[in-house]
Amino acid sequence: MSTNPEQLGKNLIDLCELATRVEGKGQLNIGKTLRAATDAIIRREAFEHGLSTDTEDIISGLRAMGARLKAHQVTNDFAPLMDQAADLLQAGEQNQTST
Repeated sequence: MSTNPEQLGKNLIDLCELATRVEGKGQLNIGKTLRAATDAIIRREAFEHGLSTDTEDIISGLRAMGARLKAHQVTNDFAPLMDQAADLLQAGEQNQTST
């Protein structure tokens, strides 16, 4: 796969599109294999960007991701769930520091 972000995005979309098409023909295992390849590429790219364990970074990321997914027309229920997850993480972190 390409390291060019635009080409990488196109390749990932093409993999998902092909998986959907072959599943539509009843080839579910081939579709699963294509989806697994997509997931592997995405996880490798995420790992290469660095996986911060800083709680504030994660909370900020959750809040931003809800808005970004909403912009991609992911269900409107998703953004509040990301905020709720951030609130729970923040509350858990505060409980740990107060004990």
